[in-house]
Parts: sequence; structure tokens; C-alpha cells
Amino acid sequence: MRVEVWNCRDLGQCLTVRRLKEIHRVYLPDMLFLVETKKVDDYVRDIGSQLGYDQMKIVSPQGLSGEFLDLAQSDHRPLIVSIEYEGRVKRGQFRYDKRLAQDEDFVQTVVNFWTNRNQVHLEFSSKLKRCRREMAKWKRRHRVNAAEDIQMIHSQLDMALRDPHRASWEIKKL
Repeated sequence: MRVEVWNCRDLGQCLTVRRLKEIHRVYLPDMLFLVETKKVDDYVRDIGSQLGYDQMKIVSPQGLSGEFLDLAQSDHRPLIVSIEYEGRVKRGQFRYDKRLAQDEDFVQTVVNFWTNRNQVHLEFSSKLKRCRREMAKWKRRHRVNAAEDIQMIHSQLDMALRDPHRASWEIKKL
């Protein structure tokens, strides 16, 4: 089960809603807790529906200061909590990207593996499975996925925002 908790301060900001949808798309949380939305119940309910939540409990705001939480020291960043059974192996589906065939190093990696004398005696399905592993290793070493680059930049930005000694121009550069 995944849970997202975010003291988002103002759900009316376009960037806040976009970041919320992006986080939802990446992590697919089962439960979502939004704090300090500063919006009427119907607006929050609409955002929840857009994200695919059909059961919601909304606590209406009580004036400008929250009744339940005093988060004066909060950094207002989203928190994702993942609760999983131990031993659960999560492996994504392998998909061949035909653009990789244009990379000589990738092609050479596959050719070297497929023509390796140690692999000749294997059944076709075993050889294919091992070749898939080699391609996946190559992709991890060379980081060809734009989504991974974006995630890395998001991580760098989050770290920069937490660093009180970071200059604003450095943060804007990220």
C-alpha cells in the first residue's frame, strides 16, 4: 500500500496541481492526504476525482489557521510512504526500444552476448532471457530513459530546496 501525505499549502496553484498529478502518476498512491489546501470542499473533491479517488473524507477549513495541525516548521514537500510485504520482488515488464539499435555499443553488447561460446548450449528461451538481462544492464549503465533523467533532476531540486545555504540562482538553474 502506498500513501501520499502533502502539506501543499494551496491547492489552487497551477504548479501544485501539476506536481500532485505527476506524483500520482509516478507512485500511484492508494491513499492521499492533503493538508492546508485552502480550497472549498468541491474543488478538493474535483481534484480527487481527477486522480481517480472515488471515496473521500474532506475536513472543511476552520478559518485561516488549521484546527488540527500546527506545521510552522514544515518544509511543505510531499511524502510518499510505501508499505510492502518483505520478500516481494517487483520487476517491470521488459520492453525493447528499437531506438537502441542505432547505438553501436548497444548492438555490439547484444551481438557479443548472443555469439558467446558459453551461451551456445542454452535453449532458445534461456538464451533470450539472459540476453534480456544483458540489455537491461546496458540500459542501466547508459541511462537512456528520459523519465529517469527527469526524476534525477527532481531529486536534485528537492535536495537544493532543503539546503539553506543554496543560492536562489542555483535552484533556478536546476
